[in-house]
Amino acid sequence: MLHLTIDSWNSHDLDRILSHYSDDFEMSAPFIIRILGESSGVLKGKEKYGLIGLRRCN
Repeated sequence: MLHLTIDSWNSHDLDRILSHYSDDFEMSAPFIIRILGESSGVLKGKEKYGLIGLRRCN
């Protein structure tokens, strides 16, 4: 399973990467405030993580 996750990241295919996350995925980190401008420091939901988090970091 781990090799599938690594292969997804290396492919840079957003849909493939997000297939490893549940729809109610949450991520909390200090860089979310600094880099993404999300004042709560939390990204909630796979869609928001994909649209905001991964695309802005790309």
